[in-house]
Amino acid sequence: MLAATATLAIVVAIVIVPLIFLAASLASEASSVYERIRSGEVTFGRYFRQMLDALPSWARSALERVGLDDGGSVQSRLSGERRAGEPPGSLRGVPELSEARYRRRAALRSRG
Repeated sequence: MLAATATLAIVVAIVIVPLIFLAASLASEASSVYERIRSGEVTFGRYFRQMLDALPSWARSALERVGLDDGGSVQSRLSGERRAGEPPGSLRGVPELSEARYRRRAALRSRG
């Protein structure tokens, strides 16, 4: 009986207590991030622009081909808005991008 109680106390001390502190810390961080988003301190448009600027030119041109080269177009795609005449769920330019990938792979295979 004493061994079971000691084992239970060790498990609580090693696993449960740190887990409680971790959950409290995570909740605090989530609350902090939420408040920064509400106050406007965190702007996803700025982060998106920084991410696009950091991409290599080939990746930027691929995003331009599919119409995802600015925050507004990404937001409209995510919100479900679409251009006139564009079918639902359409990603304009994706077939061309897939075709370019196919041609590039075929060229690499022919070299080897």
